[in-house]
Amino acid sequence: MGTGNIFTEVAASQHWHPGARGCSGMLLFCLLVASAITDLRDRRILNSLVYPAIISGLLLNSVQSFFHLIGSGRYIELGELFLGGIGLPQAFIGGIFCFSVICLQFLVAGTGGGDVKLQAAVGVFLGWRAGLEVWMLTMLLAGAFAFVLLAVHIGRRNMELVLLKASGTPVLLHSELQSALRNSLQHRLPLGPFFLAAFVFVLLCPPLSGGLSCVDMLLHML
Repeated sequence: MGTGNIFTEVAASQHWHPGARGCSGMLLFCLLVASAITDLRDRRILNSLVYPAIISGLLLNSVQSFFHLIGSGRYIELGELFLGGIGLPQAFIGGIFCFSVICLQFLVAGTGGGDVKLQAAVGVFLGWRAGLEVWMLTMLLAGAFAFVLLAVHIGRRNMELVLLKASGTPVLLHSELQSALRNSLQHRLPLGPFFLAAFVFVLLCPPLSGGLSCVDMLLHML
């Protein structure tokens, strides 16, 4: 591959998130796929996957920052193409911010500890803004899936009663329905697959929309 072709690829990938390019994107994608598998199979996101990924992300972004400090324009572009990454300062801030956001959810709603660490890893690779987008989309997708599962489990008529009750309408829910709702709420959805799906959305939105992020697209729709 010639140098001209390489820089053509760099220009063509300008809408892709820097953390989703090159080695950075491959590492994060592999982490999310592996986490989705273990969460579906064992209801666990393994520390042996997440901790090495966080360390690798910080090291990779350190190298990327080093290239920006000492490299010329061409070397910086090559680094962005093959390494990807957002730079160490943004990676550090993204990891702390995303960890803090989902840690609050963990304390309030009982999210799994593995989900907290996985979100921290997402923040290290993507930064705070894109990491927040992944978290928001993860919650939206998981909520929609849980809603559909509940509707299938209790039936359309009972779901209408539940929605009326949730809206504040004085509706009496029979004992069987109350028991079904309690059982449904006690089962935690594995969030690993939804993290993976959300990452794919965040990855694909800018190239497909000419640079608009998922949040930008939602705001434009509203």
